[in-house]
Parts: sequence; structure tokens; C-alpha cells
Amino acid sequence: MSEAGSTHGQLPEELGVGIALEAAAMLLELVTATADEPDLRLDASRVDHVDAAGLQLLISLRSELAIAGRSLCLSSISPALESALIMTGLAQQLSISARSA
Repeated sequence: MSEAGSTHGQLPEELGVGIALEAAAMLLELVTATADEPDLRLDASRVDHVDAAGLQLLISLRSELAIAGRSLCLSSISPALESALIMTGLAQQLSISARSA
């Protein structure tokens, strides 16, 4: 079990179609490894590119965690990810307070 407040992993620099399969596999491993915890905490400070595929990956991850009664918590959100989440209206849907790294 992770220490309270610590992150379980870090989102990649590119969160897009070019790396979607790799990122999905990495996130699935983290979901499985943290199954006994109420939330999955990810550091988003390194994300410098995000596209629709990356946003869809985050929405799908949040949905899958919600089905299991868990939540997704992103910390240190990069300016690129923050901008994409705000422009698309997903910051509110993902329950993310828009705070940059």
C-alpha cells in the first residue's frame, strides 16, 4: 500500500495516439497493482503533448476506476494537459482542479 498522498506513477510526456497502447498497458498495470487502494494517484507534470486519444484514455481510466468504486487523482498537472482539459470541458468531468505544475 502506498503512503497517503504519494503518487503511484507518472503519466508520459506524450499522451496521444502515438503512445496510446503503451500508456494504456502501463496504466492497466498500475490499476492492478493498486487494486486495494481507493484511488489511483498519477503525477501529470511531465505531459507536454496531449491529443484526443490521450484524453479518451484518461476518461476511460476514470470510468473503469469508478466501476470498481475507485477514483482517479491527477497531481502536478502540466500546462499542456491543463489547457487541453479546460478547453474540452474535461477538467470538471474528471473532477480536476486546474492547477499547473
